[in-house]
Amino acid sequence: MKKSILFLLASLLCVSFLAGCMTDVDVPVEDPIDDEVVVEIIEVEEEISGSPKLSVSKFVNDVLVDPPFDYEAAGEYLVPSLHDQFDNVSGFVPLTFGIQDHPGSVTVNDAEMFDDSAKVRVMGHYDATELIWDFTVVVYENEWKIAGIEKALE
Repeated sequence: MKKSILFLLASLLCVSFLAGCMTDVDVPVEDPIDDEVVVEIIEVEEEISGSPKLSVSKFVNDVLVDPPFDYEAAGEYLVPSLHDQFDNVSGFVPLTFGIQDHPGSVTVNDAEMFDDSAKVRVMGHYDATELIWDFTVVVYENEWKIAGIEKALE
């Protein structure tokens, strides 16, 4: 009987051991999602060359102030739609500025900045009077370009 009890205990022990081997064992498995590389996309704004005031100053210098007037160089400061109207033959300068004679000097004020444009006021100084023009300047192909010229009321 002792042998059968020992045999029974040994059998129970083996069955218990085998049952323990058959249970699920939690083995850490790498989750591929945890290994994803997070890439942060940073929007980089391209640098805008020049400034509204500089574009207007160069344009005004080329067409109003510094003879011989360089209409070809001045046209580079205009958006394409305005550039298409711009040449010396069409009377662009007298029609746009409302003048026949060029001023003795000009003053180009600092730009008033808006979200996507700027306004630059230019004063033309004559012997007896002064004329004022407002230039609308926008970013076109990463450069400040003149999109409009209006004679100011005051």
